[in-house]
Amino acid sequence: MSDHMATPEIPTIAKPSLLNADLRRSGEGQQVCWEATAPRNQRSVGRLLIIPGLTSPYHPKYLPVYRDTAQFIAGRGWEVAIFAARGQVGSGGAYSFPNAVEDALAVVDAWNENSNEHTPLALLARSSGCPIALRIASRRSDVQSLLLWGGSPRAVYDRLFGGDADGSYMQACIEYGTRMSADFVDTLFYPEEEIAYCNAPVTWLGLGTDDEYTTETEQVAMVKNSKAKHSALHIIPHCPHGVSSASPAWSSFRDMLDAWLTVTLGTCEGQ
Repeated sequence: MSDHMATPEIPTIAKPSLLNADLRRSGEGQQVCWEATAPRNQRSVGRLLIIPGLTSPYHPKYLPVYRDTAQFIAGRGWEVAIFAARGQVGSGGAYSFPNAVEDALAVVDAWNENSNEHTPLALLARSSGCPIALRIASRRSDVQSLLLWGGSPRAVYDRLFGGDADGSYMQACIEYGTRMSADFVDTLFYPEEEIAYCNAPVTWLGLGTDDEYTTETEQVAMVKNSKAKHSALHIIPHCPHGVSSASPAWSSFRDMLDAWLTVTLGTCEGQ
């Protein structure tokens, strides 16, 4: 974990372009945009799907957050996929939590169709992707590990989208590439509840002290509900919610990822 050399550029299965990324048909006849990054010159040790938050991973502001993370993980020998859920830039339809779950499952199915290998499956979720990832893990027994970064509890969603909200956060989501369904607020479910039903052996939570949306106290309460054999909460000093290689906290974030991948692989091999 002491290796902080620049992450190499790794070729992708689908070119990293919205026009060329793989389009997988999902529910409601809409298409889901996704791309996979393979490790360089080696057989992958496992597969890892990054579950996006409310803002689109293909919006220019957030693209480095997802791509830098994917490049680092691929450099550790994993095959990594990024996708835009319905409603997010690159995909059709409208965004809701159930839609995001179905879209992620569709991507995994498409991924499996493209390979004869059966390797461990891990999920790395960002922000509002955390309850999505937990719901996916409850529906797929092959999910062996989760890392939930900056997952917010119900109180945060109530503040941002509840009856007293001024609509500014909803507008921000639209500006950053996500079209919400008309019933979006009614589709929400929450990580502090979903984590109690997750059977993945490894379930880690991560949080930066400069996170704008959730606190250490909330994360501690959340991890207490975890039933995973290997549960942990990692707090990274001076780290923001959206961390990329441009952040001073990037090396510490990478250390957390490296530790999680090591535990994940060891646990999967031991089963």
